[in-house]
This record gives sequence, structure tokens and C-alpha cells, in this order.
Amino acid sequence: MDFINEINEIVMSSSSEDDVEIFEEEETRNQRSPRRQYRMSSRACVADYEDIDFRKYFRLKKVAFRRLHSMVVQDLDGDRRRSRELTAEHKLLAVLRLLACGNMEQTAADYAGISQPTVANILPAVCDAILRQLDEFIWMPRTNEERLQKATSFARLGNFPRCIGAIDCTHVRIISPGGDISEAFRNRHGYFSINVQTISDANLKVQNVVARWPGSAHDQTIFRQSNVCLQLENGVHGDFVIVADSGYANTFFLCTPFTRHRNLDELTPAERIYQKSILTTRNVVERQYGVLKRRFPILASGIQLYRLDLVQKVIVVCCILHNLCIDYGDVDSGNLPLPPGMSEEALSEPFSSEGLTYLLND
Repeated sequence: MDFINEINEIVMSSSSEDDVEIFEEEETRNQRSPRRQYRMSSRACVADYEDIDFRKYFRLKKVAFRRLHSMVVQDLDGDRRRSRELTAEHKLLAVLRLLACGNMEQTAADYAGISQPTVANILPAVCDAILRQLDEFIWMPRTNEERLQKATSFARLGNFPRCIGAIDCTHVRIISPGGDISEAFRNRHGYFSINVQTISDANLKVQNVVARWPGSAHDQTIFRQSNVCLQLENGVHGDFVIVADSGYANTFFLCTPFTRHRNLDELTPAERIYQKSILTTRNVVERQYGVLKRRFPILASGIQLYRLDLVQKVIVVCCILHNLCIDYGDVDSGNLPLPPGMSEEALSEPFSSEGLTYLLND
């Protein structure tokens, strides 16, 4: 019995000493490396920027941003369940910065105070929310009164009658989509792209956009398969016409200029007037692409996304935002800075059409 009692005393004493040592070690460890407190990143907000700086970084005027925010806030804020979840304002600013940076998600994340994966995750939801407002910003003339207004604006530019739009296509660079269809997206310039068709009005607003065709598709093919072509053929727009370059087929509803295959000496005075008038009128769509790509350099530098459906959404979203800017008098994007590493040549990349035209001197 005495032996058992001695053993118990030894065990109890050693256990007590070990517990003390363990406690002291934990206390020392906690003193050396205290638990790091969670700190919420500083996120960008509209109030942090002056009007000029806000437009420079996010490409929209503050008043235009507030209108956009009011239109999508319910869609973007409706599913918030956590206090630290991004608000609709933060989500919009992150995506706008991405469009303005020319596809640098990390830079967009830095300006919004959120991580790069978060930017990638919110991009589809923000695009979908903006695309729900498509009919609010992009449409072909719906009434004769609207068509007359468009035609009057074009007549002031080049004296071309009954014109309600200028059509052309441009290539937006993408990464290879992979798979068996990847080569269909390689255009005649040698890189992968989406061939985007738009119709511009005299004020550089996008009236129609088609952003689903691969880079190898010809402009005429895209147009012939579009709803606008069907409307014009069926007389929806009456005797009004649109103008294009000589890469398109000349029809009773689509007018094109003479090509270089026509000898200058063969042109009559009336044909010379026509040539100059149509080229001046059609020039608005090229100017529209220049303004659009400078405002949103992601269209000029290339969209580095693997999902083709998301690439197409980004293109249309840029067109919607472009029209929103024009609604608030922001037509000229020439004073907007380009992202680091992007040259002016990137904005003047060749259009997709293979048509050749020439302008006659007075």
C-alpha cells in the first residue's frame, strides 16, 4: 500500500509540473506572435474622387455613374447576406476600372480594394445587370419621327439623304478559345478575334451591335444574318437606308461607295458628289470605333477571358456604357489616358472590311 501511494504522489507531482510548463510555453508563444486582427481593405467609392479624376479612372462622369447605379442596384445588392460583402457601387467601380485598364484584373482589384479573384467572380453578375438595360440604350429608330431625326443629322454631315445609320465591323482581340473551332476565330490579320458589327448614328451612338461572330467571318455574312438586314429587306424602315464601305453588297437599302476598280475619269460630276457625300457620312462609324476603344481600352488591347459568352457580354456592355456617356454630353474620349504599355496604334487597328474606297478632291 505504501508503494502504491508513493507512485501516485510521483505521478501527480510530475503531471502538475508538466501542466505548468505547457501553460508557460503557450503564454510565451502568444506573447511572441499575437493573433493578427482582421482588417478590411480600403475600397474605392465615388466620393473619394473629384469629377475629373473619376472620369479618368472609371471612364464615366459621376452623374452618368449615378444613373447606372440606380438602374442596377437592385440586381447587384439584392443578394447581399454578409456585412463585408461588396455593395453595388463597389462592384460597378471594380468592373469599370477593369474596362478602363485594358484587361488588367489585378489593377482593377487594386483600385477597388478587393482581390483579383473577386473581380473575376463579380464580372458576370455586373455584365448581366447592365445587359438587362440594353433596350434602354441601344435601338434602331422605332418610329418615322425618330428616322427623320437620324436622317436630318446625317444630312448635316455630308448631305446624304434618307440615311439612318452607318455600318461597319471591327475586330476585338481575344485569346484562343481552344477546341476544334478555335481556328474559326483567327482573322485575316493572323490573330484570334470576335468580328463585331455596329451601326452608328450621326452622334456616334451605337444603334445596333452584333458580337457573336468569329474573326474569320466576313462583314457581309454577318450583316446578311442580322435582324437589321431582315428589317430593311421587309421595309420596316420604309425608304430609309444605311451606308457602308465597298466590302458590302450595294442594295436598295444599303449604299456603298465606288471602289478603286472604277476609273476616275469615268465618274460623272454627279457620281463625284455621291462619292464624297457617302464617304463623309460613313466616316462616323470609324470615328465611333475610335472613341469606343479609347474610352474602354479593353476592346483595343484584347479581352483575356476564356469564356466566349463572357467576352461577348463585355463587348456589348462597353457599347451600352458608351451610349450612356454620350447621353450626358461625353462624346470626346481623346483626353482620356491610355493604360501603361498601350500605344496609339492599338486604337487604329485595321477594321475588318476588305472593301477599298477613295475620296475625291474638290
